Amino acid sequence: MVFRLVGLIGLILLPAWAGAAEPAVHQALGAWLADGGTGSTRYRPVGSLFAPGDQPQWLLHPSGADALSRRFLDRSLYPEAVSLDWREGVGAVLVFGARHPGSGFRLVVDRGRQRPVALETAAGVRWELLDYHSEAGRRTGLPGRLVRHGPDGDRTVYTPRP
Repeated sequence: MVFRLVGLIGLILLPAWAGAAEPAVHQALGAWLADGGTGSTRYRPVGSLFAPGDQPQWLLHPSGADALSRRFLDRSLYPEAVSLDWREGVGAVLVFGARHPGSGFRLVVDRGRQRPVALETAAGVRWELLDYHSEAGRRTGLPGRLVRHGPDGDRTVYTPRP
């Protein structure tokens, strides 16, 4: 009887314990913050004279843990992960902001490497950070490409400036 009661209490409290363990965005991007985001690296569009000027500087060049959390709170979103997902070629990812793709502001973070993988804005713009390569003195590497998918279907690729 005691074991059943303890088991029942455990099943009731399990969701609360699981929800309390979700990391905040500044914890999930701890290595990215320590590296200063992309640091001094700047990205330019490939094959386009008129590229949209809406690069997410707050993510590429973050000004600290508080700024990242404030970015979510300013949008009335919790800065804690809302779900765990799996991405082909990346592995386990944490999702911050909107739970489902295309439903608002959403940041996807590589859980193991602590670096951003994708960002979706409320305006429907989706950014992918791809082709990470290692660089001396960095834990997270640098994205070799940023790909911007606009709400009207346009696609712009950015690469690091030489």
